[in-house]
Amino acid sequence: MLAPLVKLEADHDRRTREAQAREDVSVRWDRGLSKRYIAVFSLHRGNSSYEAAELRLLVGDELKIRLNSGGARQYGKAWEATGHVLGLVDGEIRLEVRSPHAPTDVTECAYVVDFVWKGTSYDRMQSALKNLAVDDTSLSGYLYHRLLGHDVEPQVLKGTGAPANANVAGLPDLNHSQAGPDGARERPPPPRREKRRRRRCARWSSSR
Repeated sequence: MLAPLVKLEADHDRRTREAQAREDVSVRWDRGLSKRYIAVFSLHRGNSSYEAAELRLLVGDELKIRLNSGGARQYGKAWEATGHVLGLVDGEIRLEVRSPHAPTDVTECAYVVDFVWKGTSYDRMQSALKNLAVDDTSLSGYLYHRLLGHDVEPQVLKGTGAPANANVAGLPDLNHSQAGPDGARERPPPPRREKRRRRRCARWSSSR
């Protein structure tokens, strides 16, 4: 049941990504320290710039840039290249292209920018689901039934307990807050009324 849902989500994500392609983009060209060509451009929707959060564009993401029909006539031939985003500054995207040549004389409204979709995370999810289904050793029986929502007897992990001295030679000793979590986990959580009282005390102390 989960595998078809993952596929549906992957298909939706791919269509959404491909729909973000922008046409008639103006580009100015620069050269980086590695002597590779860098395309600098801004993507717009109507009269407002795309927000980075809406684009979900990050440094290192891959884009494809190509000439549109008008740009190809001006350049004399078709051209396209892929590259990765070097940075996003003041609404402009700096894209380092993997091409030894670039149409640097073609600038105004002559490019199409496509977003390259990569389904690596979805492929990993599908692989994990397949392993869970066919490999009995991929997960313990207890965790397997818990993930599937079956009613199983709770298990308690038994450990050796915290060491009496958790300090490391050559490093400062642990303070109370650092050494305390192990002991705090062994105590039951305070009642709800006690939690509220502690929050009120904390707010009162911070306001002084």
